[in-house]
Amino acid sequence: MGLADIAYSIYFAAKCGRSFSSTFIARVKKGMEYSVHNMAPNGTMLPFGDANSHTMTPVGAACMGYLLFGDTRYLATLRQFLPAEQILQTLTELCPWGFGHIPELLAWLKKPLQTGERELLPLSTYQRQMDYYILRTGWDKNAACLLFSCRSPIHYGNHAHMDQLGIIFAAYGKVLLQDPGRYTYKSCGERHLYKSSQVHTVPTVNGRDGFEYVDTFGYGPQKDGGITAVVDTECLKGVSGINHNYEPVTVSRSVALVDGCVLAIADTYNGLDREEMKAFFHINSTNVVMDGLEVLTDDRDVNLRIIPVNGDAGWKAEILEGRLSDVFYHEYPSKRAVYSRIAGKEREMMLFLAVPAVSGDETKPENAAWDGDYLRFCFKGISYQVCCRDGKFTEVQLYPASGRKISII
Repeated sequence: MGLADIAYSIYFAAKCGRSFSSTFIARVKKGMEYSVHNMAPNGTMLPFGDANSHTMTPVGAACMGYLLFGDTRYLATLRQFLPAEQILQTLTELCPWGFGHIPELLAWLKKPLQTGERELLPLSTYQRQMDYYILRTGWDKNAACLLFSCRSPIHYGNHAHMDQLGIIFAAYGKVLLQDPGRYTYKSCGERHLYKSSQVHTVPTVNGRDGFEYVDTFGYGPQKDGGITAVVDTECLKGVSGINHNYEPVTVSRSVALVDGCVLAIADTYNGLDREEMKAFFHINSTNVVMDGLEVLTDDRDVNLRIIPVNGDAGWKAEILEGRLSDVFYHEYPSKRAVYSRIAGKEREMMLFLAVPAVSGDETKPENAAWDGDYLRFCFKGISYQVCCRDGKFTEVQLYPASGRKISII
C-alpha cells in the first residue's frame, strides 16, 4: 500500500467518525517527510535500490500532507526545485477525489510562496530502521545532496541491493554518482548485475559481493552492517558506517561534505592479509577520462573529478563500462571508475576527494595529503584540515591562503 492510499484511509475513516492512533498518524507524517527527502536536486527521485525515479511518491506525499493535515512544509520544500506546473500535472494523475480542500491546494500551488509559507523540512534525515541517511547543503537546485546506506542483513523479499556503505551523490542539479536502478525483477544475470556491489559506489574486498545472490529477492547468509556515526555542523556534514560481510576483513567508510563543496571519502580496512582493496564509483556519464590516477567527466553541464589521496605506484585505476536503468527493460550506458590496491598491512585506508563543478570550472583541490589523523588540501584559496580519527570524519578547520585560521567547526 502506497502513502497516498494510507492517506485516503485516514480521510475516509474521519468521514465515518473513526480515527487512527496518534502513533500511526505520526508515522504517516514521517513517511511523508521521508518521501520528500528522497527527491534529488534535479527534481527526480534518488534512484536507490529498486525505487522508481519518478515524482509520483514525493508529490503524492506532499499533497496529501496539505490535504490531510494542512501542513505546507512538504510542498513548500518540493517547490524549491520542482515547478508548480509539474506538481499540478502529477497531482492530476493521482486524482485525490473526495478531499474537500482541492480548490485551496490548487490556488496555493499557483501563487508565489509567501514569506510565512517558506518553512521547509530539515536538511537531513536518518532512517534508522534501514540504516539510511540523506543530507544536503540546502533545498535548492544547486545544493549538494548525499545518500548513504549500510543495511545488513537484508532479509528475503527485500528490494535492497548489495550496496552496503554505498553512496549516491548529486550537485548543481545533476546526480553524479548514481545507483544503477533495477532493470528487471526476473531471476537472471541482468538482475544479479544490477543488484551486485560492482555497479554501486562501494568499497569491496577483492572486488566481490559481500554475500551470495540467490535469486531476484533472495540472498545468502549475511553479517551485520550499519551506520555508526553522524556529523552535522556548518562546514562538515557526514556519516559513517561499518560492513562485516567480508570478515575476517571488516570495511568501514566515512563520507563528509566539506564546506559544502568537496566530498571526502575514507575507506578503512581492518584484518587484511594481502587482499585487494577495491572501490567502485558508478558515474552518471559516458564522457569519462583519466588524468594520471584522477578520474574526471567532460560533460557540457556538470562534471565530477575523483582524486585519490596519497595515491602511489601501488594504486591502480581503470574505467569500466556501466549500465543505468530507470524504466523496466530499458537501460542506457554509463561508466564506472575502479580503484584498487593490494594491502601491505593489517590495517589500510583508501582516501578520495570527489569534486563537482559546472562545465568550464576546472578548479580542483591541490596538495591533498593524508597525515596522521588529518586530511589536508587547498581549494579555491582556502586550506582545509579535516580530522578523521578512527576512520570517522569528526571536525574541520579552515584557513585562508595566508595561513590565518578563520573558522573551527
